[in-house]
Amino acid sequence: MNTQTTILKNAAITAVILTLTYFYYQEQESRYQATTDALMELTSDVEELTDEVREIRQTQEQQLSKSGGVVIKDGRFMLPAKEVQRQLKAEYEKTVQVVKQPVLYWTKPIKVSTKEQECLTKNIYHEAKGESEAGKVIVGQLTLRRYKVGKWDTICKTVTSKGQFSWSYIKDLLKKEPTNDDPVWELSKSVAKKVLNGLRVKGFEEATFYHATYIKQPTLFKTMAPIGIVGNHLFYNGPI
Repeated sequence: MNTQTTILKNAAITAVILTLTYFYYQEQESRYQATTDALMELTSDVEELTDEVREIRQTQEQQLSKSGGVVIKDGRFMLPAKEVQRQLKAEYEKTVQVVKQPVLYWTKPIKVSTKEQECLTKNIYHEAKGESEAGKVIVGQLTLRRYKVGKWDTICKTVTSKGQFSWSYIKDLLKKEPTNDDPVWELSKSVAKKVLNGLRVKGFEEATFYHATYIKQPTLFKTMAPIGIVGNHLFYNGPI
């Protein structure tokens, strides 16, 4: 009799445990489903918001393009529309001297480390990639001018400091090393060496700033004295 009672009691306890377990997991499944539904709804809201933000950015980029502005997107520069570029360049050329045949000369050389020379080379490469040799020389001598009159104790710091040269805003370019089979890189190395050995472009010794002739004049430049246009760059003399 005691054995039967014990069996019945154990069976009853087991039944209760199974019942409670069943209801527990039912409740957990219900909560899980509710959580999943909430996450799906939240994901949908985020996607809608992302689409709205994307549309706003596209509108802003289009407005910048039409007005001659520049924006950095996905690690590259979004330039104004081609027609806007041509119009802006034509306007600059009405009021600023276009130097079609720059005069080069030699002055005293500057001794720097290999690393410093490489930083100068990178700056010439990225800032004046599509420019003539003279255009590259001006960017090189301008870099040295900023280094000389600025607050930096190395050429590398001059090149990479915030607000100095636009290409350094893009982290991938700072990390990426150009290859020796790139002819523009080889030319940039040659120009950097010549600039350090004293090669200069006459009339641009005081140049400290410049911007492309195919973008709208940035506010910073409105109070600066324009020096001249060489290639696609308009150079200025302004305080560092």
